Amino acid sequence: MTFEFDLTDGDPFAFNSGAAGGRPSPGCGLVQIVNWSEYTGANGKAHELECEIIAWPNADDRGKTFTELIYHEDRSGKRWPQKRMACLAAVTGLLTPQMVAAAKANGTTVSPDMEQLPGRIMFVELIEEPWQSDPTKTSLKIGGAGMAWYHVDDPRCIRWPKNDGVIAAKRSLIGSLPKPDEKPAPQPAPPAVSGGEPDWSVF
Repeated sequence: MTFEFDLTDGDPFAFNSGAAGGRPSPGCGLVQIVNWSEYTGANGKAHELECEIIAWPNADDRGKTFTELIYHEDRSGKRWPQKRMACLAAVTGLLTPQMVAAAKANGTTVSPDMEQLPGRIMFVELIEEPWQSDPTKTSLKIGGAGMAWYHVDDPRCIRWPKNDGVIAAKRSLIGSLPKPDEKPAPQPAPPAVSGGEPDWSVF
């Protein structure tokens, strides 16, 4: 007999993503971004970032996935959501040190295409936090108030689990961080549009 399936809520080829063994355990290591979805999390209140574990303290966690929510409402007035996204863009190579130096030198803003995140890699720290509504349950999330993601060249992560082959294969995507004694050379200012304003927009 035949069965009818409603596929409006996902891809049947991805329904089993991360299903083997449940969610990853807390820890630090190398992950690859597999999906970026804007305004789809928490009933439209957040962007969704799905990552796959590449190297982790618990080898059994390799291949498992987790999803981080980035809420876009700026409740504090300190542009925290924008800072989280800018940091994410920087550690994955969407924002380079040269782009940042140029923007600061020219007093301009930058607007990286966040849809180019899938396929990029980074180091992350995952922590477990109890639910406020039910302390017996926990959520897995990025540590450091949502900022514990780092470029693969970050010296703070030098002893974290990694995969040198994957890093080498992804180097053209993620770029390299300058050494401590190096200063990135600013890139030229972007071409101006009507009114003389740079052709870069804010997030």
